[in-house]
Amino acid sequence: MKILSILVIWFLLPFVPANTSAAELERALRQLQQVQSWAMQLQTIDVEQIATSPLDMVVIDYSKDGSDRQRFTADDIKRMQRKPDGSRRLVLSYLSIGEAETYRYYWQSHWKSAPPVWLGTENPNWPGNYLVRFWDKDWQEQIAGNNDSYLSRIEQAGFDGIYLDRIDVYSDWLKEHPQAEAQMIDFVGYISSKARRSRPGFIIIGQNAEELLRYDAYRARIDAVSKEDLLYGLKGNESANSPAEIAWSEKFLRMAQKDNLPVFGIEYLRDKAKISRAKRYFSEHHYRLTIADRPLDTLCPLPAE
Repeated sequence: MKILSILVIWFLLPFVPANTSAAELERALRQLQQVQSWAMQLQTIDVEQIATSPLDMVVIDYSKDGSDRQRFTADDIKRMQRKPDGSRRLVLSYLSIGEAETYRYYWQSHWKSAPPVWLGTENPNWPGNYLVRFWDKDWQEQIAGNNDSYLSRIEQAGFDGIYLDRIDVYSDWLKEHPQAEAQMIDFVGYISSKARRSRPGFIIIGQNAEELLRYDAYRARIDAVSKEDLLYGLKGNESANSPAEIAWSEKFLRMAQKDNLPVFGIEYLRDKAKISRAKRYFSEHHYRLTIADRPLDTLCPLPAE
């Protein structure tokens, strides 16, 4: 079982008393298991709107505009963690580990003309996002290596965990770097271990790259998986995915469920019939659905009904 395995690992950590770290992790995983309603919003985030919503979990950017100048304060996070009925809400920070973003605090203006060795080409679908050779030590240090890293800033703000994106970037590097798949699993493990040395109950959710779930080592490094566009969107906005495409993802998502890892999903839909179908499908498979606009600039624009 996922919880039992992690508890055994954390009893060995020297940084926090074993009984304390085990209790923190067990409490966090229990709350994650209880999440039924959730949302992801990365732009135009309104602290009060989130605080007054009934959502069990939200995934947001760590700052209002993506920059370090507008990052959320510890008081902001505490406000969003409390639901109107007084119960606890999980608040996770989005963290891209496979692309560098030009609006982040770490970006250097001279990189476009004199890029570091780990910086790759710009993502044509997302201007301002650049692929990274994520296995490079300098990039890994930038993400999680020290007290001034991206991860440390997220932890210091008081977020409950991180929502890792662009794990699937490893596939873009396989021709150049055949070890990319294994090294992405190692990278996620590195981030997870760094986070939990100081915050044993820190939650790690991996988005997409569901094929990595076939590896025990990867499943052991995350607490849940989230899948975009499981039913719709692979061939165009709101276009239905083929049964074969859905089945391919499903075989890996079932591996997660066998390890007691919650499965979340995002469908970018406006059509009411498609939303109803998605809700039924996700309920039947015991997945937790959110409906969103693809720019992720609103909080649950449409209910999952």
